[in-house]
Parts: sequence; C-alpha cells; structure tokens
Amino acid sequence: MEFLRLLKIKVSPNPSFDALIAAAALIAALFATGFIFAREGYSGTETLGAKINITASVLKHASMEVLNQIPELVITPADIMRGYVEVGRGTRIKVRNNHRAGYLVVFENPDEQSPFFRSVQVLVGGKSVQVPLNGGWIHQPDIRGGSILDISYRFVLSKEAKSGAYKWPLIVSVRSM
Repeated sequence: MEFLRLLKIKVSPNPSFDALIAAAALIAALFATGFIFAREGYSGTETLGAKINITASVLKHASMEVLNQIPELVITPADIMRGYVEVGRGTRIKVRNNHRAGYLVVFENPDEQSPFFRSVQVLVGGKSVQVPLNGGWIHQPDIRGGSILDISYRFVLSKEAKSGAYKWPLIVSVRSM
C-alpha cells in the first residue's frame, strides 16, 4: 500500500478486496510496460521514463467513383459489317489509391457466354489491352491525389452478333497492387 501512496494514488483506510485486486493489476501493468522501475532510495521526486515503440501498417486500398458510364452498347449493321464496335470514352472514373505500386483497373464480363462479342480492346491512360470474355486488367501508376480515367473500348464482334441495343456488358472496378 505504501507504494501506491508514493505514486500519489489515493488509498482508502479500509480498501475492498476488489480495489486491492484492481490496484495490483494496475501496478503489474505499469511494471510490464516499463513505466515503473523499483529503485533503491526512490525519493518520488525523480522523473522516470521509458521508450515506447509504436508501429502502424496502412492497408492497401483503392477506390473508384463512376463519373460516367454508357448504359448500353449499340450495334449497328455497319458495325457488324466492319466486325467491331468503337466506344470512345464509354466509362469515366475517378480513382484514389494509397499504394506506391499503383492499382489495377479490372474488367469483368458477368456473361462469359456473350452472344455478340469475342473480345474487347480496352484503352486506359494510353495503355491498351485485349480483354477476353472472362475479363482482364490494366495496371495504372499511383498518382497522388487521385486520377480521372477515360476508358475507351473496341468490341470485336462474334459471327452471331445482331444489330440492336444491349445492356452494357462489362463491370469496371479497381484493386490495389
């Protein structure tokens, strides 16, 4: 109990058992963290110190906001004759990323058995990639403060393609590296 008084912790003359257990746990925690050192001749006027090392890990994260997305893919008879459909700036997204290695812009086709196209040529930030029916991705460098990307597409049509308006066939997302 004398030690608690040295630490200027008030102790009642008749402490309960629970109070004694709590005080003992506090003292043990302080000793374990290095805040209190038993020293011979401790006068209570010295300053004791300890170093605490703190480390933090920031989880990789990439997020996007869709600024514009064409809702439909329109195929004309001229597109069928040519064999492909060009869609300039079909998608516009704002991306935020916190990893120096950059991020991936991911393209997924929920209907891998699409009856009207065989593959898609995707152009993002000056990089082009041929995306098969099961999807693909394009790496983008990290840009502090985020970036706005315009995505253009060239859908290579299948022999079964018919003219008409179709629900937009791709899902665009981002993933941190």
